[in-house]
Amino acid sequence: MTISIQVQANRFQQSCGNTYHKVYVTGGVFLESGIEYGYGDGWTMTLCDLLADNGVIPKREGNRAPLRWIKENGVNIEGESVNDVKRKPDL
Repeated sequence: MTISIQVQANRFQQSCGNTYHKVYVTGGVFLESGIEYGYGDGWTMTLCDLLADNGVIPKREGNRAPLRWIKENGVNIEGESVNDVKRKPDL
């Protein structure tokens, strides 16, 4: 079975360099992560864990790239957006 999803990741960076993100999934499933610590494309690991924790895909094995693991397990990411927000409450 293949499902299609859209992904939105919001990131916030504090002045001291700490970066946080939150991931939203819509489409075939509707999910929202908590606020997570991580910079760059760390949101992809959060997405992978969120889908696995909710039974959409199995837990990631080895060092496979998160987006590749998601695709290999029947989830098509139709659209993704990553937004930098100015305030942590806006995540």
